[in-house]
Amino acid sequence: KNTNMRTIISFLVLSILLSLTAPLAMGQQDIQAKMRQDIVSIKEGRFTAQEFMLLTYHDESTIQVKISASAPVDVMSRDFFVSFFSSNSILMLIAMLDEAGDEIPAIREIDELIGDPDITINFVMTRNGVQTQVITFDTRENYTLSWDEVLGF
Repeated sequence: KNTNMRTIISFLVLSILLSLTAPLAMGQQDIQAKMRQDIVSIKEGRFTAQEFMLLTYHDESTIQVKISASAPVDVMSRDFFVSFFSSNSILMLIAMLDEAGDEIPAIREIDELIGDPDITINFVMTRNGVQTQVITFDTRENYTLSWDEVLGF
């Protein structure tokens, strides 16, 4: 009887552990797949990248953000493009939230938009500089800087 009871308890403990770790293993696979995913593609001689964010506020309201960038491949290295896109997209998003004076929402990257974005941020890079376009449902603003201004030369 004791052996059967130990076997049953061992089986139950193993079943519970497997049910708890299976989602973690699935999440680990998702993370590894995400880490292997290339965020930059080359189309028609231009580096391109885009990402989507879902901002969720305490009252459960949400805002979707699309951030994209493009640059000619003969103007900069892929590494510089990735570095510029990655750092400036987050900085721009944080600056916009700070300027609005809103609470800081939970920010989550999503694979694709659910409909249209509420905010679109585009970085259009050229040989001479970068133009940042911020588009909302009722406004479109362009901010243009030379590379000297961006890089502080």
